[in-house]
Amino acid sequence: MLHTFLFSVYSPLPYSNTYLNTNLQHHGYSLIARQESYTGYISVLDNNKDGFRVMRCDHSLLGGEWFPQPGHESQLREPVYAIFVMLEAVRLVQSADGSGSKREVEEGQKSALVIGLGIGTTPSALIAHGIDTTIIEIDPTVHDFATRYFNLPSNHTPIIEDAVVFVDRTKHQRKYDYIIHDVFTGGAEPIDLFTLEFLTGLKDMLTADGVIAI
Repeated sequence: MLHTFLFSVYSPLPYSNTYLNTNLQHHGYSLIARQESYTGYISVLDNNKDGFRVMRCDHSLLGGEWFPQPGHESQLREPVYAIFVMLEAVRLVQSADGSGSKREVEEGQKSALVIGLGIGTTPSALIAHGIDTTIIEIDPTVHDFATRYFNLPSNHTPIIEDAVVFVDRTKHQRKYDYIIHDVFTGGAEPIDLFTLEFLTGLKDMLTADGVIAI
């Protein structure tokens, strides 16, 4: 057993990391970080040939972004798939409250709840627009890696908790202008986050003219 542990590539030891990177480099990749965590095997890899970084959970892609061009390091980075930025378009949806009128609220006075972090593409964009953003992420390693390796801004409220528990506990305590429901990993979805009870709870957390994006 000791031999298996010491020489297995799945053991988070310097030797196994070196061995993995030796093999990955033949395919243009390098392993930046990895950890067995609550939702699975979380890893961060760079593709040095094509110039992008990704975060994976087991075989699912949680997100990725292109390396910034020289001189543009401070700008929001471009995700590897355009679909990752589409949820930010929730800011452009115009809806009316029950009276038929729309509230005039500056974005800097609005709030957003993001369920499912990934590398943080959507919440980073919302934060850049001055929106008070709360992030619910069940896996602490995903939040840690998004912060350390994908420049997730620190000026947000992190909730490391099951979203079902959080929504049930707080659905009558606070209202949000935007709710982003993004928990699909490419492999499977947590069914509890798609029940009528959960979605009804999200509706209870919306302002009168708030918008949910799924």
